[in-house]
Amino acid sequence: MVLAAWLVIVTPLRAGNPPPGTWQSVASSADGSKIVAAASGELGASGAIYISTNSGATWNSSILGNFDWEAVASSADGRKLITAWGLPSTSGLVYISTNSGVTWAPPKIPPPAAEWNSVASSADGTKLTAVAVNVAAVYTSTNSGADWTGQTNGLDGTGVDYIACSADGNKLIVAAGAGNGHLFTSTNSGATWLQATNAPVATWYSVASSADGNQLLACSYFGGNVYISTNSGVKWTPTKLPANDWNSVASSADGTKLVALANNNSAISGVGNGGIWTSTDSGTTWVSNKVQSTAWTCAAMSADGNELIASVGSPSTTGGIYVSKTTPSPELNLATVNGQSTLSWIIPSMNFTLQQSSHLLAADWQEMTNVPVLNLTNLENQVTLSPTNSTGFYRLAIP
Repeated sequence: MVLAAWLVIVTPLRAGNPPPGTWQSVASSADGSKIVAAASGELGASGAIYISTNSGATWNSSILGNFDWEAVASSADGRKLITAWGLPSTSGLVYISTNSGVTWAPPKIPPPAAEWNSVASSADGTKLTAVAVNVAAVYTSTNSGADWTGQTNGLDGTGVDYIACSADGNKLIVAAGAGNGHLFTSTNSGATWLQATNAPVATWYSVASSADGNQLLACSYFGGNVYISTNSGVKWTPTKLPANDWNSVASSADGTKLVALANNNSAISGVGNGGIWTSTDSGTTWVSNKVQSTAWTCAAMSADGNELIASVGSPSTTGGIYVSKTTPSPELNLATVNGQSTLSWIIPSMNFTLQQSSHLLAADWQEMTNVPVLNLTNLENQVTLSPTNSTGFYRLAIP
């Protein structure tokens, strides 16, 4: 994956608008076409929620107040959104949208007002989670945010700051951002929690999950590292990334493509020099885009990992949202169970059509009329093939 070119997509939006403030959170639909971004109202800047429906080419400000917006999350189709604001610490609220951010409303039975810091959503948008800096519980909803339940069983009572979940919403990971923070995981939608025993005590700043929840990612600040688990948080291993002020991580659906953002907070930690690092082999090796000295704050990624979104947190004229897009090469998988054959591929970040042919001659490929079904547990499109005695070949092609 080539990440040499990052396109600034907030500057055109701001050409007749007031500065959007400090970007605190970004989220994306599975195909990367719909992006939602939260701007904080700190330092006198304008807090707002911005929505793009064309991969960041153009943006609209969502109709919400000038608050300290801290967190956003999206369903796979980008229609169901959740956002939350934090400061003042006793006043923060959670809001829900079911129409891609056109309108928002608080839950009918909301979680308590708090300094909300992070939210997560299942792929279908029914299971939602939210955590606050000053609340020692994880709040969960199983009905698209209509009502909420505080979950504490297995947590250490010190509070958690960051959260991520699997595509089905059953597997969760939370992290505490304080200097003595821990990582906790749940395999039952937050009903019970298990503390990671072989992950270091650290100032955790971000967590991410693959679609199946098996591969997890967590990064720590103040000269910290990025850690990976391949067994839903039972065991954690540090990456070979340099010590840095790691601020945000994101993962593709299959966990093979990863991104980690570092802040340029060297004045505090002594080592932070900023930068965007990416991996295409589940974190075994990493490549830096060598863009440093920037306050990178948050990252998001399409399901296939070929569209990356990164934001700069500085207010006024220096803040921005950046997008990197590479042409995907989706892998077509074939599985046969009980005589039924199914083709599947991760939701791509650009349009592909499924084609078939009785042989491999270039002129003989025909577009299939089967409508793919989205598997919300792994973010894959699936097509079941009718049994036949003839030979067939299949491919994904750009229309």
